[in-house]
Amino acid sequence: MGSMCSSDKAVAVEQQQGNSPANKGSPASGAASSGQAPKPEPVTRHSSVDAALVKAVLMEDDEDFGAIVDALEDKSKQEQWWKDLDANGNGIVSLSEIHAFVKRNGWEVESDPLREAYKYTVQTQGDDDFVQRSEFPRLLRALVFMARLWDIFSSVDGSDDKRVDLAEFTKGFDKLGYPLTDACAAEAFDTIDKNDGGLILFPELCRYMAKVVSPMEIEFDDEPPKEDGEAQAAEAANEETTEADATEDKAPESTAEAEAEAEEEKELDQVDAALIQAMLNEGDDDFKEIVAKIDDKAQYESWWQTLDSNGNGIVSLSEIEKFVEAEGWKVASPPLRQAYKFTVQTQGEDEFVQKEEFSRLLNAMVFMNRLWDIFSEIDSSDDRRIDVAEFRSGMKKIGCNLSQSAAEQAFGEMDRNDGGLVLFGEFCRYIAKLYGSTNVAAGEGITSE
Repeated sequence: MGSMCSSDKAVAVEQQQGNSPANKGSPASGAASSGQAPKPEPVTRHSSVDAALVKAVLMEDDEDFGAIVDALEDKSKQEQWWKDLDANGNGIVSLSEIHAFVKRNGWEVESDPLREAYKYTVQTQGDDDFVQRSEFPRLLRALVFMARLWDIFSSVDGSDDKRVDLAEFTKGFDKLGYPLTDACAAEAFDTIDKNDGGLILFPELCRYMAKVVSPMEIEFDDEPPKEDGEAQAAEAANEETTEADATEDKAPESTAEAEAEAEEEKELDQVDAALIQAMLNEGDDDFKEIVAKIDDKAQYESWWQTLDSNGNGIVSLSEIEKFVEAEGWKVASPPLRQAYKFTVQTQGEDEFVQKEEFSRLLNAMVFMNRLWDIFSEIDSSDDRRIDVAEFRSGMKKIGCNLSQSAAEQAFGEMDRNDGGLVLFGEFCRYIAKLYGSTNVAAGEGITSE
């Protein structure tokens, strides 16, 4: 979420102090002093979800994580914790080791925010399945960030089903003391709800918030940048909402919910190219620049010259990884490797990407990265492999409700060795074949919208 608009904040402060132009020496002020009840002040609603607003919400007191917050700058404490976490001393720790460590320390953190903190840590540093010693401070910050987001998400989730609709989202911010304008709430919700299903999940909220403000930028031990009484004033004002307003809002909300439920229950009998294209075309802000400029010859040439720094006309996987990191493109290691494999395998697998294959690599990078987002949503156990039950329930969660027979057929085509588990590479090969290798290489149907 973003920064609070300065004009909104100023109005809120003046109203609380009774110093607004309307109050100074006004008849209303005199009426209040003579015993008449003053009129309730209007609610100040935020017109943007920006970094300052996110920080304000996230920095509410959270005693469960006081120990972590205190240790964010304490290197000796971090060293002590790391030795406990990395018990075998190999310099890397897995998600299961992190789970056990958190439990030993008695930190009240649910599995959902813990998984998102882990994903944030490894994906932004190579996604190699393990958290390294150098990434430990990032993990600690992400733990606090995601745990506080989980508290917010849980308070907003009025139906307690781990899914939030627009009405819950809007009312939730009111309840938090940071009411949004209708337009702001709708815009923010639409940005988070990438598949336009009318519902957002916790991982989607996490990705959105982390893009608005990085967990690495928040000083969690600071006081929240919020005026005293602002939350209480907003809450009190919202309680003045009339029954007529509530009734007026209820009908369309019920209709929307009914339509969403009906759409969710509709089962699909196959996974086809059109369905894959719909999923792949969800907004991906991280790669809009690539998609938008992939046909720009000048930009293309500039990227290649940076990538092929020694000018030998070919680049290796390690050179590609360094280039992606230098450009600041947020692509995890698994999809980057799959994009590389797709590029070289379809051109003879010579272990190097040549200049004429560069556009194929860029398109494959966008394709595989979006597949990675889908695969991560499906992989509920967070072990980088999915079984048929995860596949079907996960596909339904992202808006693709497959019938049992369709799910089993698709899974069987991916699981070539009949091991009962599918890895990301197998998932990529199946989807690429279904979508068409030529279409993947050409970026066919994938837009920057």
